[in-house]
Amino acid sequence: MKFKDMKIKTKLIILSAIPMFVILVLSALAVVQNYSKKVEYTKLETVIKLNAKVSLLIHETQKERGATAGFIGSKGKKFAVKLPNQRKLTDKKIAILKKSLKNYNLNNYPKAIKEKINIALAKLSKIEKMRKDVTALKIGAGVAIGYYTGMNASFLDFVQVTAKLSTNINESRDLTAFYNFLMSKERAGIERAVGSNTFARNKFLFGMKEKWTKLITEQDAFIISFKASAKPSFIKFYNNTVKGKAVDEVNRMREIPIGAKTIGGFGIEGGYWFTQITKKINKLKQVDDKLSQVLLSDVAELKSNSLMMQ
Repeated sequence: MKFKDMKIKTKLIILSAIPMFVILVLSALAVVQNYSKKVEYTKLETVIKLNAKVSLLIHETQKERGATAGFIGSKGKKFAVKLPNQRKLTDKKIAILKKSLKNYNLNNYPKAIKEKINIALAKLSKIEKMRKDVTALKIGAGVAIGYYTGMNASFLDFVQVTAKLSTNINESRDLTAFYNFLMSKERAGIERAVGSNTFARNKFLFGMKEKWTKLITEQDAFIISFKASAKPSFIKFYNNTVKGKAVDEVNRMREIPIGAKTIGGFGIEGGYWFTQITKKINKLKQVDDKLSQVLLSDVAELKSNSLMMQ
């Protein structure tokens, strides 16, 4: 029967049913979309928590790298107490990260995320062998620094791929800012190691002056990238936190070896450099912690909103 031949009552029923059907379809699509968002934000919440654990571990491996460089540079005469104590702190963060990884099934995440964390863990598994060689002074500072730097880089690769997990533009932008900040902090950690070794020896090894200069340039570049994508509150917290005597003292000590016309005779004790730049890096850690806290809070709010809309 054609529509024009139907009774008026039948026509009215059909015409009223069409918008109802459309509403039901749109409602169903909205439920599916909100559920998809909830799943996305739940996964994102998990990786942000993992990122925080990774960052805590990197903070300790950065210190261990610096103490290791100072120990080798002084041929075991300095950092003999600090290094074993730092290794214990690193081990605690390793245990925390491994425990966290057992609680999360990364098989449900993009392949790249699982691959990156597995690469980092494989490098981490070699840390005891590296420590034994360092204690026995069997390797040079370059090899030791290279090991910790390579391992940290792999963990930071994991952080980078997690930024691609979110389809929310603002959250993805903030995760990218977080990554750039961590990259700058890592360069500060390498600088601590290079400086500790250089001051412990009281001279530059071949290529170390150029490496030091490059590290400072890279730190500044990553902070520029961080500020380019970070929300204003992130930038304000960074500017208000990373300042003070330790920051000024690090800048002063940098200028002595980098501006020197000779390769040695700097007159700065390696342990003093390590202490001052560690104070600066601890300020960076405060920013790190703040960013992690805000990122987690933001994704929790997004997750909550997606649940309320179902």
